[in-house]
Formats: sequence, structure tokens, C-alpha cells
Amino acid sequence: MELRQIYYVIEVAKWNSFTKAAEVINITQPSLSQQISKLEKKYNIKIFDRTTRFVVPTDLGERFIEDAKLLINAVEGFNNKVMTRQHQINGTFRIGVERVIGYLNLYSLISAFQEKFPDVVITIIEGDTKNLILDMVNGVIDAAIYTQPIENERNSLVDDETLTEDEMVLIVSKKHRLAQKKFINMTDLREERIILPDKNTGASSIIFDIFNRANIKPNKVGECSQVNIVLELVQNQVGVTFFSSAVAKVCVGNEMAIIPMARSEVIKKFTVLSALKRNRLQPITQAFREFAIDWIIQRDDLPHGEIPHDNEAFKPISSSSGHSLA
Repeated sequence: MELRQIYYVIEVAKWNSFTKAAEVINITQPSLSQQISKLEKKYNIKIFDRTTRFVVPTDLGERFIEDAKLLINAVEGFNNKVMTRQHQINGTFRIGVERVIGYLNLYSLISAFQEKFPDVVITIIEGDTKNLILDMVNGVIDAAIYTQPIENERNSLVDDETLTEDEMVLIVSKKHRLAQKKFINMTDLREERIILPDKNTGASSIIFDIFNRANIKPNKVGECSQVNIVLELVQNQVGVTFFSSAVAKVCVGNEMAIIPMARSEVIKKFTVLSALKRNRLQPITQAFREFAIDWIIQRDDLPHGEIPHDNEAFKPISSSSGHSLA
């Protein structure tokens, strides 16, 4: 028996689907089915009932899955104890980041961690949400900071720790018909041309979700995650867009309006620190997670929770250029 086979069983049980589990784990569906079939053959048990529509555990499979979860937890705990005893906090820590963290002062978090643990060599890799998650699963990076996607697009192999909580706001030209509104309802956007973030970002995930829940198909005129380009397009009324309120305060100039969503249609945006569940107890990863939680608690310059829902809440400064939005 291989531990990866145990992980595979837990993942299939999570999704009740070989296809979805294979996508999350990032292997082919035939390979996943083959590994679980090997496990079933080895122990002469049937873990899952398979139909053309869905996959469910057998009664024996349910007990097997419960024991499998206990086994994985025990292995992780053992690894943590051994590594903690044998190693100090040193080595290489590879962290993936979305560019958006630059607007949230979260690079200061990495800098502060480096100062406290000078023997740790930090490698920073930029990317978008979906690719950073794949990089964690594939062992390219140890942890990542990114915009959390909606729940059904999250990966059950990772744990998320919320660093900041914010809301998405609408950005329009001051010449736009919506510029004087105090708040926006989704019905206001039914016919509007929308400039969306890149499809692989967490921001795109949550924006599409709010349109879907309002039963509105967004009139997408393009995807772009370069802030300066998006702002130029908005200013010239090519379309309207969504930024987080924290990014809007930094980047949006006086020639544009920042409009919160109506209270009943608020689009929450969470920036999270994410790590694989099986790696979260490794000394460096655990040290960074604990340090990040303490660091966030002590900061009062980061977004945490609701924003006032009126235009007076925002004091935009002059437009920036050359930035990227995730």
C-alpha cells in the first residue's frame, strides 16, 4: 500500500467522482482508477460502488475511508515530530504569490519573516490562483498567497488561512451613467460591458459567481489583469470593471468613480495563505503560517471585513501605472 493511494481514496470520496478527483489531484482519470483498483485488489475489498452517474463508498468503503483519514493524520503528526526534533528553522522556503499582494502590504509579511528567520532562504514565485494551487500539488512551491476562489473551485488537498477580507467594488468612468450611484445592484450591470480579470485568478472566480447567482450572463469585452491597462479602458468607457476596495484606493484616480455593491449583493474577497494539508506541519511551512497569523493580528492597515457602502468611504489617489491585478 502506498500513501498516495490513500490520498486518492479520500479525494474520490470527497467529490464522489473519479473525474473531479483526478482533476483536483492533477493526474489522469484512468491512472486514478487504476491506483484505487490496485488497492481494492490487494485487500480484496470494494471501496466504491461505481455507476455511470456517480461514485459512492460501500459500507466497508466508508469504514476504510475513516481509517484512511486517521492514518494520514498520524503520518503527518509523526513527520512533524521527527522533523521538529532533527531540524531547526532553516533551509529553502518556496512561496507563490499573486501580484495583488503588493497592494495589501503583504510583501512586508515575507520580509518580516525573513528578518526573524535569517537562515531560511525564501524563493518567491509569481502566478495566478489556479496555477499556484497546481504548483503546490506538484511540489513546485511550499505555500502560496492568493485570492481564494469560490468554494466549489477550491482544492481539498490544501488548507487556507485568511489573511485579509475585502469587498469587490465597481470602477467606472466619471462620465459613465452609473457614476453618481451610491451603490450598485447586479441588475444595473445586465447590459454593461464588463472587463474581467484573467480567468485563472481567484477574483475572476468570485465575480463570475455573483453574476451566476444573479442569473445574468456578463457582457464580457475582454480579460485583463494589468491594472494600468484596465484603468485606461475604463476611463475611455470601453467597459466597467471590478477591483477590490484596497486596490481601488491605491490605484484609481479622480477621473473614475468607485461604487460599492448593494449590501444584499456584496462580493466578498479573501486573500489567503495556502499550503498542502500533508505539508502544513513541515517546520518551515508551519513556522511561516504561525508567524503570518501573529503578524496579521498586529496590523491595522490591512482590510478586515465590511467597507462603508457609499462613495464617501473612498479617497482615491492619482492613477498608478505598470501594476497588475489578480
